[in-house]
Amino acid sequence: MKIILPIHQKYIDKIISGEKQFEFRKKIPTKKFDTVLMYSCSPVSKIVGEFKVGKILSGDLNVIWEQTKNYAAGSTKKSLAEYIGNSHLLYAIQIVDVIIYDKPLCVIKDLLKSVPQSFVYIE
Repeated sequence: MKIILPIHQKYIDKIISGEKQFEFRKKIPTKKFDTVLMYSCSPVSKIVGEFKVGKILSGDLNVIWEQTKNYAAGSTKKSLAEYIGNSHLLYAIQIVDVIIYDKPLCVIKDLLKSVPQSFVYIE
């Protein structure tokens, strides 16, 4: 199964370069997924590519940070702490086999009626 994740373009650029090898989330889908379509947030507002999911780590911020800090380009422990707020759980989705589309997809026109806030399943 595939999901669409909104990701800021500055992080997509780091994913493309290989600097960023984990995508951090405070919530992930309950259904198993193996591919993430990268929706580049405004001003791009299109799906620009995809990646396969490696392992998914979950746990306390300190534990996840120690496991991923060398591959978290653009993210800091402080920014992740601010992101998760009062949540006690952080997820790190390993990024594998990145594919960038020659022609980005317009989410609303090509796939969905609206842009996802956190994620959306694609069958």
